[in-house]
Amino acid sequence: MLLHRYRDVAHALRDPQMQIISGSVDPSTHRAMREQARQLYSQGKIEGWRPAFTATARGLASSLQGEIELVHDFAEPWSLCVAGLVTGIIDPRGLAQAAQSIFAAGASPDDEALRAASHQATLLLSSRFSPADAALHSQAFVALAVSLPAFLGNAWLGLLQNPAQFEWIAEPTAIDELLRYAGPSLRQLRTTTNGERVELRLAEANRDPEQFEHPDQLNLRRRDAATHLAFGGGPYACVGGQLVKAAAAAVLPVFAERFREARLIRSEPYGGSAIRGHRVYVI
Repeated sequence: MLLHRYRDVAHALRDPQMQIISGSVDPSTHRAMREQARQLYSQGKIEGWRPAFTATARGLASSLQGEIELVHDFAEPWSLCVAGLVTGIIDPRGLAQAAQSIFAAGASPDDEALRAASHQATLLLSSRFSPADAALHSQAFVALAVSLPAFLGNAWLGLLQNPAQFEWIAEPTAIDELLRYAGPSLRQLRTTTNGERVELRLAEANRDPEQFEHPDQLNLRRRDAATHLAFGGGPYACVGGQLVKAAAAAVLPVFAERFREARLIRSEPYGGSAIRGHRVYVI
């Protein structure tokens, strides 16, 4: 079964009869992880990290000259720094491939080779944390190292294609609208209690005209932007969603300062069936 209308996807995400296909995390464990996340990644801690997020972004942005590919040259290295800072890993660069493997297996749960690679990658990543925090920190690391740069590339492409929207970059609705318009997650998979497989098309739901007026237009002042489904919803909502939003909010003004006048040369989509990203070339 395939669901793509907003109301159907939103209902399915919150339906307790729907179970995730990949992994062994049940709803009660996921609820416990969200509570743990509120402590480890509290609003106070996020505010404490924000100056470092911004300073790192400014330093990296100022070093870039000539033709730049915004994801490879800026978003990916910056996001790895953020992931390391949040999870306490001093040098996170060696774990970038592990994060990619874990994400790929989660996106394609039927692929045995990806599952095997993910198992090894999970052991490697988890070994860098204390046992009590390993599961949560691992999820946060993957979200920040993989999902965040994909989202930033999409968001920046949208802004460069709609430069008038830079005027509203500081609006409180801006990040949620960029997540609605350019979120990287295309789908999530579920099974019903009778074993039926259900594909939830998140990105299509976020462009449903029955839910969002003029859904294919980027509008950073959109009042209902926060109802997006970019992080899923219900018992399996992304535990790293607030971290992704906080990091994006910190880097967005830096991007606007450095690249608002940049000329978009071209963009190239990347990703698979579950994630959407864009390589964005500017000069």
